[in-house]
Amino acid sequence: MLGKRVTEELQPKKTLDFDHLAFQQGARLMANKKCLLPKGSQRVTKTGYEEIYVPAVRHKFKEEDSRLVPISELPEWARPAFPAPITNLNYIQSRVYKAAFSRNENLLICAPTGAGKTNIALLTILQVLNTVRRRDGKFDLRNFKVVYVAPMKALVTEIVGNFQKRLSSAFGVTVRELTGDVHLTKSEIDET
Repeated sequence: MLGKRVTEELQPKKTLDFDHLAFQQGARLMANKKCLLPKGSQRVTKTGYEEIYVPAVRHKFKEEDSRLVPISELPEWARPAFPAPITNLNYIQSRVYKAAFSRNENLLICAPTGAGKTNIALLTILQVLNTVRRRDGKFDLRNFKVVYVAPMKALVTEIVGNFQKRLSSAFGVTVRELTGDVHLTKSEIDET
């Protein structure tokens, strides 16, 4: 009797045939019909798809928001990462300076090419270096790794060259490329 009841409980109540299941909307099923768009947005319905135009947001800047952080405000040990002719961080770098350099928190930076994202990454690397900085001012380079991910091999090569120049001599950091074309030994990875 008990065996029959357990068997009945394990039997599916209803079977769903996914192979023959189709939505009237096809692959364009929009489950959320209530989508609030910012003021001034425009929705254009086309055959088979919809285009939505959202206007750029215009911020009212306060004076302290537009202040560029001078390299001289960085701690003296960090300044060699920004050699001449760099005298100030640019606008975007200045806006995220405290979060990138002074705090250990996640950042997502979305900015066009040439806006200064590499220098922001460098600020975060300096923040990590500061955590392994000893009292004598030297760095305990064995206790950390930083991985910089780039979408194209050409960009990887450019970033490696840039970081090698700025981190090797001043901080003793070894920067290496690791892609499908470059293979490193375990000892090379350990010293990187």
